[in-house]
Amino acid sequence: MKQTARLVLLLLVAVGLFADCLAGDLPILMSKAGELHLLSGVDGAGGEALRGEALSRELGSEEWALWPPIAWSPQEVRSQGRLSVLQRPSSTHLLGTDDRGRDVASRLVHGTRVSLRLAFWCALLASLVGCGLALLAMYRAALDPLVLTLCDTIAAVPSLLAVLVVVGLTGGQSSFALIILISIPRAASTARVIRDGMQAALAQPFCEAARALGSTRTRLLMRHALPQCWPQLRVAAALSAATAVLAEVALRFLGLGLGNEPSWGELLRQAHDNALLWWLLVPAGLATSLLAWALGRVAAPAREVI
Repeated sequence: MKQTARLVLLLLVAVGLFADCLAGDLPILMSKAGELHLLSGVDGAGGEALRGEALSRELGSEEWALWPPIAWSPQEVRSQGRLSVLQRPSSTHLLGTDDRGRDVASRLVHGTRVSLRLAFWCALLASLVGCGLALLAMYRAALDPLVLTLCDTIAAVPSLLAVLVVVGLTGGQSSFALIILISIPRAASTARVIRDGMQAALAQPFCEAARALGSTRTRLLMRHALPQCWPQLRVAAALSAATAVLAEVALRFLGLGLGNEPSWGELLRQAHDNALLWWLLVPAGLATSLLAWALGRVAAPAREVI
């Protein structure tokens, strides 16, 4: 099961990293006018950027282009002047179209990038801030109760509810602001877990020996205590990433969040608004569930160690 979770996570990461090569209206590689172009279009006669079908029509007999498997941009809504809204899956649109005529498969692929990017930065920020607070609490005994009180206060507020309220009041169109809002409660939880782990490590014989040999408090914490908290940090980071993914999906389902960026939550909201159409509901729901499950399973061995 652990190997399956790793494969699923690696697959989703690969989809996110190479989203432009998997879905888009720009060729992966193109030869035009004797020049090679990588993931870029060309300017038309009027100076406008050519993409998709317009670019394909401009290619000469000796010119060629290697297109992504899904030759649709996540924002593209028209083909030959026709708007195809809520179209069922077909050879043209592998997973159909949404309520604005955009290709669902393309938005699903690019939504993977959005979710993974948010998960990565939230996990990284929560881990760094949490470890910093834990080190601060353990470095000075007088600061320990203050840090614990701060963490308990933050933990007392329902994190998802707080994010929903703040995003609803401010608009929440900034990725940076959303990362901060999701990371704050996770940083508090991480700090408490790491602090407890460091306290247990300092009571071990190897730390007592290092202290007897003259190690400073800083060296004890950084060299001996903190590395012993890797299993706890791994679990906390995985939970932070999963929380970020679910929070982003929940926000977009409610019509809040990152503006017009592709999102699994937006597809779920459209499915809810359109009689639970399966080509909107199933792919986005399955992707969200798989990513949350994979993150949880990857952290499971470390949780057992704890």
